[in-house]
Amino acid sequence: MAVVTTPGTTLQKQGCLELTPGEPSLETPERFWIPELAWHFRFFWQQQNWCGRSLYQKARKQGRLQHQ
Repeated sequence: MAVVTTPGTTLQKQGCLELTPGEPSLETPERFWIPELAWHFRFFWQQQNWCGRSLYQKARKQGRLQHQ
């Protein structure tokens, strides 16, 4: 069993297991976080943005946001 002390280093306590950082095996696609979506999914995404913005502004005006 190995215990990681800091990223990239190990402290071996029992056995012969060594933990080391791995190399990525695949490249990250260009649009990983925001993929190309069909029109109906884009519409739904935009509609959720509109609703969220409206609810956030309403809550902010009413003082319901504790961190503000």
